[in-house]
Amino acid sequence: MKFDFDIAVIIAFLLLNLIFGLASGRGIKNIREYAIGNRNFSTATIVATIVATWIFGSVVSLNLIETYNNGLYFIIPGIADGISFFIIAYFYAPRMREFLGKLSVAEAMGSIYGTNVRIITAVSGIIPAIGNIAIQFSIFTILLNYLFGELNIYVLVFSSLIVITYSTLGGIKSVTFTDMIQFFTFGVVIPMMVFLIWQEINSVDEISNILTTNPLFDYKEVLNIENPRFSGVIFLFLFFMVPGLDPALFQRITMAKSTTQITRAFIVSGIIITCFYMLIDFAE
Repeated sequence: MKFDFDIAVIIAFLLLNLIFGLASGRGIKNIREYAIGNRNFSTATIVATIVATWIFGSVVSLNLIETYNNGLYFIIPGIADGISFFIIAYFYAPRMREFLGKLSVAEAMGSIYGTNVRIITAVSGIIPAIGNIAIQFSIFTILLNYLFGELNIYVLVFSSLIVITYSTLGGIKSVTFTDMIQFFTFGVVIPMMVFLIWQEINSVDEISNILTTNPLFDYKEVLNIENPRFSGVIFLFLFFMVPGLDPALFQRITMAKSTTQITRAFIVSGIIITCFYMLIDFAE
C-alpha cells in the first residue's frame, strides 16, 4: 500500500472529524442534550448540517451518472428537490411550533396519537436509516478501494469506527460540528471539480454542440407534450417537490430556536442545494 497525498488527506479528514466531533460533544448531561443539544444553534450552523445531511457521496455519484445518461429528463425533476425545501420553509415550518424540542419523529407522533403509533413510527424510521448508513459506507468503501487498491478490511473497519465513535459519544453536537466540516469540504471540492473539468474542455463549441444536437438536452423535445417521456418528467418533478421529512431532517427542525429560524434555514438550504445540483449538472 503506497502512502501518498490522497491517502494523507483522507486520514487527516477522518481524524479531524473525530477530534473536533468529540471535543464539541463534551459536557452532555442528559438524553435531550444528546439528541437536540441546548437548541442554541445559529442559523448558519443549522443550514450547514441540513445541507451536509441531505447531500452525501451517493447523491454526487448518482447525479453525475444520471445527468450523463438522461440529460434534462433527470435535471428537471432534480430541480424540484430544492423546491421541496422552500415548501417546508413556507408551509411546514410556521406550523411546527408544538414539535420544537421533541427528540424524534416518534416522540412527536406519540404525543398526538399515543404509544402504539410512537413504536410503529420508531421502527419505520430505523429501517431506512440503516439503509442510508449502508449506502454511505458502500460509497466510502468504493473511495477507499480507489485510493488503496485492494482494500484492507482493517482500514475500512477503522474508518467506520471513527464515524461511529464521534456520532455515538458526542450526539447531535458532534454530528453538527462534523457536518459543518463536511459542508465546508463540499463548498471547496465541488467548485474545484467543476473548474478542473472545465479546464479539460478544449472549446466552448463542444458544449454548445452537445446542447444543440443531443436530444437529451433539447428542452423543446423534453417538454414536448407529445413526447412519450413527457408525462414521466412531470410526475417525477411533482413527486420530488413533496417534502421528505425523514428522521434526520426532522431532528434539524426540532433543534431550532423558533419557527422563524427554521424558515430561514430551509430557504438558504434550498438555494444552496439547488445551486449544488446545478454545479454538478454543469460539471457533467
